[in-house]
Amino acid sequence: MRDIASRSRYSDLMEPVRPPNCLQCVHFSVSWDRTHPRACAVFGVKSRELPSIVVFRATGRHCPSFVLSEKIRHNTPIQQE
Repeated sequence: MRDIASRSRYSDLMEPVRPPNCLQCVHFSVSWDRTHPRACAVFGVKSRELPSIVVFRATGRHCPSFVLSEKIRHNTPIQQE
């Protein structure tokens, strides 16, 4: 019994506090629909809100499919020495 409880607490610690920013995800796209302009290719969600918020409301967990876009990775500031 103790083993199961410790595992569930561990998984809760691993989950991020805030939902990921869909605008930085490779699965995010802009929909043609004016009333539902934001879309997620993985979950098939189209909404006014960010898809990660819709996923959180439906499942109670943050999006497990977030992948940082290559375009975002290369925009890191250059450190000066």
